[in-house]
Amino acid sequence: MIATSSHRITSESELANLAHASRAVVYVTVDWSVPERESRERFHTLVEAVSREHPLAGIQFFVVAEDEPFVRTWLQRVSYLYSSPSFGGFGYGSVIWLEHDQLRHYVLYPLMRGHEVDLYAETLRIFGISAQPITGANAG
Repeated sequence: MIATSSHRITSESELANLAHASRAVVYVTVDWSVPERESRERFHTLVEAVSREHPLAGIQFFVVAEDEPFVRTWLQRVSYLYSSPSFGGFGYGSVIWLEHDQLRHYVLYPLMRGHEVDLYAETLRIFGISAQPITGANAG
C-alpha cells in the first residue's frame, strides 16, 4: 500500500481493520488541546514526507480520537499508559507505531521542550527503513 494520507478512524469496525496493517503509525487526537494541534502539524508533515520519500514502504497512517470510548478501550490494550481506570487523557497528540498490531514504540508528546522527537527519523528507525528514499525506480 502506498501512503498518501492518514485515515481518521470513526468506528469500532474501522479500528478492527487497523490490526491488518503491517506497519501503522497512529496519531491520537483530541479537539480541546493546544499542544495537540501543534503535534498534529508534525504528524501531517510526517505523512507527507513518508509519502514523498518512501511511498513503497508499506506504512499506513491513522488518526484516532482519544475521547472516543471504543478508542480508549483499544488504547488500553495497546499500551499500559492508557490502562488506568481513572485515565483522563493526555491531550498531547501522542504517536503510536505498530507492526502487525504489536506496539513497537510510542511518544506521548512529540514536541515536549528539550525532548522533541523527529517523527520522520523515528519512523524510519522503528521500521528499519533506510534514509535513502524508496521509489519505484530503486525499490527492490
